[in-house]
Amino acid sequence: MSPTLTTMTTADVEDDQDERVTINVSGLRFETRRSTLARYPGTLLGNSHRRRQHYEPATAEYFFERGRHTFDALLYYYQSGGNLHRPVSVPLDVFVDDLRFYQLDEKTIEKCCANEGIFRQKPPPLPKNPFQRKVRAATR
Repeated sequence: MSPTLTTMTTADVEDDQDERVTINVSGLRFETRRSTLARYPGTLLGNSHRRRQHYEPATAEYFFERGRHTFDALLYYYQSGGNLHRPVSVPLDVFVDDLRFYQLDEKTIEKCCANEGIFRQKPPPLPKNPFQRKVRAATR
């Protein structure tokens, strides 16, 4: 009797939540469990359907051409249950851009910026008078 060859599809790979997953970020490989990424299903890495478009079947890994140092902090975010700290070597605007690429929610990004001492200013409230309200809204 000859051995049977089995091939795994991307869908088969995604089904096992405790399986290890390899993530290649610009040539540097990281390893974690699918269940760790699944803690934040609203993000690119946490959502198997969104993540699937970055899967490379030839190497059985996910490939992202992004900043390596940013990814260290991002992976720690998943592993620590939401602790996010910008590495000193990564400029804040680059860090925020990568966080948006990986689809972290704006509340998390704003909290990270607040930890850096940068606060987003809220626009002043519109006047109660309908005419003034219309004029102010048009100038925004």
